[in-house]
Amino acid sequence: MIGQSTPSEGLSSGLFQPLIVAALVYAALFIAGRVLEGRGDPRGERAGDLAFALMLLMGAYVVVLTVSALASEYELLYDMLVVIGIIVAFFGVLILVLLLIFEKGVGAIGRLRRRG
Repeated sequence: MIGQSTPSEGLSSGLFQPLIVAALVYAALFIAGRVLEGRGDPRGERAGDLAFALMLLMGAYVVVLTVSALASEYELLYDMLVVIGIIVAFFGVLILVLLLIFEKGVGAIGRLRRRG
């Protein structure tokens, strides 16, 4: 129900540390690969490939973290969907109203110019 759920502790921050470490390793591999490629060393391409593979692995890990977060906060999922629905509906109506106002306003100005 809306407003009746209490947030739990959520995911441990330790689960996010591999992402920070992977970002640092990626930066080191990427820079090393570019430097080695600049010097004409074939190991530069290998370092770039390893950096790319690391990012693919971390992308999969982010998916796992996302599923874990949704599973641990399932009671808040309904509240989140309601809020997103309200926001989407509000901006949808706002855009519709603005489009109608500008369409009528620009159309009226155009008709007045053609007459005059």
